[in-house]
Amino acid sequence: MRDRGDVVVVQLRGALDYTVVASVRDDLESALRRLRDRALVLDLAEVDFLDSTGISALIDTARTAGKVSENSEPLRLVVDHARAVTRPIEVAGLDGFFMLYDTLSDALAP
Repeated sequence: MRDRGDVVVVQLRGALDYTVVASVRDDLESALRRLRDRALVLDLAEVDFLDSTGISALIDTARTAGKVSENSEPLRLVVDHARAVTRPIEVAGLDGFFMLYDTLSDALAP
């Protein structure tokens, strides 16, 4: 987890599934406590598998970020349009719910 000015960045790697979701949720809750008026950027560019428990964690994080941050885009996902991440988001009909970015640089831009 890194502070980058007006955002908090969390980079996730590997699988985001039921085997790791509890520890990921802990990391995300820690990041959410640091937001205040900043946005949370989740860099998922190196996530190679996303299941329903991972999607649930992302939804919960988005909802909480919307409540605790005064930023107009409280949660931004960097997906690099890797099908391992974007496909489950699209199938769940959440591609309009999440703010998706191609690169970390794009997500960090004001």
